[in-house]
Amino acid sequence: MTSMVWLSKFVDKFGEKLPTNNKIHLPSCLTRGNVYWIMKEEVEEQGGSVCSQQYFFRKWRHEMSHVTIPKVNRFSKWDICTKLKPCLEKTTGREERQTLLQERESHLFQQK
Repeated sequence: MTSMVWLSKFVDKFGEKLPTNNKIHLPSCLTRGNVYWIMKEEVEEQGGSVCSQQYFFRKWRHEMSHVTIPKVNRFSKWDICTKLKPCLEKTTGREERQTLLQERESHLFQQK
């Protein structure tokens, strides 16, 4: 699976289409780096090979420029979002990170 096919599925799953234009926002609790690492973990779990982060960002910018991650949510901030993002950035333990990632994914599904 190519990185842009994966990103397209991720956007379908978690993106919010804006009513006033063709832009799609991913949840503000994510960063592009988070999205890359989620893709990397999922693809490698399935035995696939992963492109470099730099290549992924470049392809995203050129092929899916309508997909962005806002710095802040247009609506109210959820307590769990504001807590999970810094925890994920600081966590180095694999098991703790996996637990936080599952928590965030569950939260994102609930939001959707």
